[in-house]
Amino acid sequence: MWVARASNNAVDWRDPSGKWQKGPSRSYTRISVTEDDKKSFLEKVRSQMSQVGAPAGIELSYPFADYKPPFSAGVTGADGSVWLQRSRALGDSTSVWDVVGRDGNQLKTVQLPLGTALAGFGADGTVYLLRRLDGNVGQVVEKYGVKP
Repeated sequence: MWVARASNNAVDWRDPSGKWQKGPSRSYTRISVTEDDKKSFLEKVRSQMSQVGAPAGIELSYPFADYKPPFSAGVTGADGSVWLQRSRALGDSTSVWDVVGRDGNQLKTVQLPLGTALAGFGADGTVYLLRRLDGNVGQVVEKYGVKP
């Protein structure tokens, strides 16, 4: 089991005996939370609220942070590594993942092709990606190999 900590961008591991191994802090580029980020977030919340029948016009207020966390998602790779998707500026479509080993140290950085999203893992470094088709009429699964 692993836990990723945004406070210092570290990954901790729990070994089979139940003892936690603290991973080292990893550096990252801080990304400010902008007014457009806040507006986009509140628009999504309002849309979700309307879908469940909440009345329109409810005032929403959130205690937004000054900076985004170092990562926005995390998954376990086929080899047991941790893949952490870097946070990105609003409008940045480049998906970058930091791959972290069981010692908490970074193994590699993987930048996905534009227009794709991580879907899963296979044997021998295979990564499956989803690519949205032109006009948002569907998606296809693509198979890639990631070098060690």
